[in-house]
Amino acid sequence: MEWKGPGPAAAHTAIVYARVGGDSVPWSPDMGASGFVWTAVCTCGWASGNHYHPPEHGLARAWGEHVRREVPELRLHEIAAESDDSGPLTTEVRVLRSQGVSWERIATAVGITRQSAHRRWRHVETELAAITTGGPSADLARLRGALSHLAAVVDVHDDARPEIQILYGIVTAGEQVAAALARTPEESWHLSDDLSTAAAHLEDAMVMAHRQVSRQGGAATVDSNQVLDWGGRIELVLDETARTPEEGPVYFVTARAFDATDASIAVGSGDTVSGALAALTSQDAPAEVSSTDLPLDPPF
Repeated sequence: MEWKGPGPAAAHTAIVYARVGGDSVPWSPDMGASGFVWTAVCTCGWASGNHYHPPEHGLARAWGEHVRREVPELRLHEIAAESDDSGPLTTEVRVLRSQGVSWERIATAVGITRQSAHRRWRHVETELAAITTGGPSADLARLRGALSHLAAVVDVHDDARPEIQILYGIVTAGEQVAAALARTPEESWHLSDDLSTAAAHLEDAMVMAHRQVSRQGGAATVDSNQVLDWGGRIELVLDETARTPEEGPVYFVTARAFDATDASIAVGSGDTVSGALAALTSQDAPAEVSSTDLPLDPPF
């Protein structure tokens, strides 16, 4: 079984191996999906650790993380394939240029020439130069560049962890305020929208922060990805709160996590699926786990 990197990551190909006895052999689905220890080796030399569950779980994620580290412009390629909206594209180009990714690689990821890429986003170079160069507008440019970079970084993987979502809301609010401060007199009619959007993001972030703080010292949180990696499952249910007809229905999501034996191990709820998954907690989970409590054998 082979995994080929998409778009600008085409030079990366991983071969999945299964350990049979003392030997590792290339694995294919017709060999079955139990009783093996899986690894993946990339043509660039990268090799994963041992994985004890079928490749489409943790091994596939490890491979994806490796490719994104090696080919940071892959995210730009994916954005360009999904939409031609200039906003997300420009934000990602700003991040890549701040990391030193060349115009050649950026252009290849989008599918245009180097000259076209530089012409389309040359204002990004000006913004980044202002961040490191003194001058009357340097502070504001530095603030806007830093906030845009942070917003792109924390939103790249749509991370459901509450601390990441809280940070994203605060950073996005700051980004809107910085945009308002940079408006010219001719653009003053945008100010109300800028500040209203900033207030909404900040309010949402503070609500999440209060919820998160209220959980501190209580039950241990459970990582939904880890539940799936270890052969468990997540069940999602859409519920409706009790309200008067005049108020209208309000819905919330309940998430329940089950281990490989189908025993319920955690529950969480929230306004969205990501919120419910981030809130998964186990009332019976110990605060600390000693090394003697860990399984000695792979969880087949």
